Amino acid sequence: LWELALLGLQVRVATDVPLNPVPVPYINGTGRTATITPTPRSGESWASTSSKGMNGDFTEEDRIFEKIFLSLQRSTNWVMRTLPSLNSQFGACLDNAMAHGAPKVIQYWRVLIGKCITAIQNTEVLKKRLSLIKLKEPGVRTHNAFWALCNNFIDSWAELGKMIKDISTSVPEVQLPHDTRQRLRPIQHSVQETCTLIGASPWSESLRGHG
Repeated sequence: LWELALLGLQVRVATDVPLNPVPVPYINGTGRTATITPTPRSGESWASTSSKGMNGDFTEEDRIFEKIFLSLQRSTNWVMRTLPSLNSQFGACLDNAMAHGAPKVIQYWRVLIGKCITAIQNTEVLKKRLSLIKLKEPGVRTHNAFWALCNNFIDSWAELGKMIKDISTSVPEVQLPHDTRQRLRPIQHSVQETCTLIGASPWSESLRGHG
């Protein structure tokens, strides 16, 4: 379920787009969650502003990119609908581990929370960029910076998903909330769909060009 590598996409975190990470909470066990800033909406859909062919209709490339765009929107929406509340539960689990003095368990929770917050931050950045895509910017589909944000989003989710899978199968001391994998399944399916669309598009190499 969690093996994004099966899609044949070797995603990497881009190094050419610096992000300003927010200090990671929970490391001191305060139990306070990260603040999630609502993403501004563009006021119009990409479909209404997409570039058009000479006859005024959408070109095939336009239609392919629109599918990717809409899939990215769905994937980022699923993440923001799910991870912030789940991360709050992780924080409560960390507090409980600290109260019981379990060093190994504490370390696992800290790392897991850090990966969760990274996924949330990368999702927020990509959502904001998606909200700004308009007709006047058809070149976005060839911009390395845009695909780097997609890389960051997909890669951070893949790392979080892998750690959750590893913990649930190999680290019995760390008790994840019982419905964790069920809640994350829609994200996995949506991101998998997004990766498939990009992999079959003219921009498939964009997800591999930042390593």
